[in-house]
Amino acid sequence: MSRRHSRDYRRTKRGDDKYIFGTALEMEVGGSAGYVTVPDDDTLSPGTAGEMSWDWWANPDVVTSAATNTMISKLIGGQNEYLFRQNDAAIDLFIATSIFATVTAVWSTVLSIGVWTHFAMVYDGAETGDDRGRLYIDGVLTASDAGWSGTPNAVITGSTSQVTIGIRSDESAPTQFNGIMDEVAIYSVALTATEVLYNFQRRRVRRGLVSLWNLNGNVLDSVGSNDGTIGGAGGTAYVVHRLG
Repeated sequence: MSRRHSRDYRRTKRGDDKYIFGTALEMEVGGSAGYVTVPDDDTLSPGTAGEMSWDWWANPDVVTSAATNTMISKLIGGQNEYLFRQNDAAIDLFIATSIFATVTAVWSTVLSIGVWTHFAMVYDGAETGDDRGRLYIDGVLTASDAGWSGTPNAVITGSTSQVTIGIRSDESAPTQFNGIMDEVAIYSVALTATEVLYNFQRRRVRRGLVSLWNLNGNVLDSVGSNDGTIGGAGGTAYVVHRLG
């Protein structure tokens, strides 16, 4: 069995193809920040298809200001191709509309310290207006506070930036996520509401799945070739946990 598909972590079947995932990645240990970097690849950008989805679990150790707590990012030269971050107890999303412009949306009162939350961001350029960018929280489509700050483009403006998990892609401080993340996935399609709920139920949709970082003792891409590397001061640890 190859290293990419090895399953040397603990996993317990719950029935109906649902699993409790055995380990996750703690992003800050002993006061030292750590994170995951993934080299740029065309599969990590929507391209001209105008469809993409991001799916992940997060559990914060602290709830603090917007200057910190990036969960997933693809940014270069101050430009966010996409960036998802914790802002106090809320979630901010940034989607690029041009080289130096983004639209943003905010969802308030989402995260609680020590509580796992499932997120799925779905981008579909075939939709119109605010419906082009949709956020699901724990499997439920959730309206933002005031919609997007502008109209998301049919196609997200791309970049050559690396993808990062747990920090902004330029690796600037203080933008680290202080907490635990797990099961980070990127899709080349706009997931349906049914598919998002399927993932929230600890199963895994395979349609359009480009990369999946299980974070089960390593930062390898378990379905593609976009393997990650631990960055920062090495302040990471794999911790046993239970989702749900």
